[in-house]
Amino acid sequence: MNLTRRTGLGLAGAFALGRPARAAEPLTVITPGGFGIDFMEAMNAVAGGHLAAQGFAPTLLGANGQAAATNQVLAGQAKFTRASALDLFLAAQGGPPPVMAIATLYQASTFHVISRADRPIRDAADFAGKTVGVVSVKGTTELLLDLMLTSAGIPKERVARAAVGNNPGALALIDAGRIDCFIASVSVVARLGAERASVLVWSTDRYAAMPSQVWITTQGTLALEPDTVTRFLRALSASCHELLTGDFDTLLARMAARFEIPGIRSPAELRAVKEAITPLWLSQGEANLLRNVPELWAHGAAAVNTAGIAKVADATAFYANLPP
Repeated sequence: MNLTRRTGLGLAGAFALGRPARAAEPLTVITPGGFGIDFMEAMNAVAGGHLAAQGFAPTLLGANGQAAATNQVLAGQAKFTRASALDLFLAAQGGPPPVMAIATLYQASTFHVISRADRPIRDAADFAGKTVGVVSVKGTTELLLDLMLTSAGIPKERVARAAVGNNPGALALIDAGRIDCFIASVSVVARLGAERASVLVWSTDRYAAMPSQVWITTQGTLALEPDTVTRFLRALSASCHELLTGDFDTLLARMAARFEIPGIRSPAELRAVKEAITPLWLSQGEANLLRNVPELWAHGAAAVNTAGIAKVADATAFYANLPP
């Protein structure tokens, strides 16, 4: 497995009320996609000292893929990682979930349908008879496509699929006539916007609303180490609030001093991605930042059950909202 490691050391308040602080607690956190700007909340939690302020000596790892990151958490090599609610539903296979969502970061979908403005795919009904680009075969975007087709009443076999990755270059495949549209993350949407590409974009939430990106840990950590989970969430919250209110260029430079961030030589592009991402954090209102919203989980569970993608008997078994 390909892992990248960065360590942030430090103590918050070396002395409190004249008494030495307890020794910092080692904590390993892992992302499923290296140190892309999509994971800025984790990088800033380290670089900004937010995890240190909660008594942790943090190490942030970057895995190459969701399965690798989740396996590290299940093996006890890391405490926390990010995943999608859809990943959790699929992993449970109708039984108790092996991991739990302790926070929802993206309350709205990171994935969007992208087509040329002069050859628009306006809604799921327009998928019929078309070829749709997905990030990977049988991955999250293909499953979201199936959910949208089910919602629109279109048989899955009427829509061809092609794996095109998650990058703006897929637009050239539309121009070449190989696909009619593609599904990609909001970071790709932001980059196409920066390039002033003539495209029509809409969110998969139109048909398959559910929590998108969530922070997870094992059932055991949640049950046996609730204080660790609570302190991690406090650090995550502080990091998110700083990213929402602070000067991004300053924060980006601080993160880049610790982490090898792809695209760092194009800060304006990274700023555009950040501006596209943060509204997804707040789509259920600022009061719900990082909260698992029950209605979203219930809607997502109903969608995967209807589409036959997974069997979810009880959506509340997949998440927990700890007191602050």
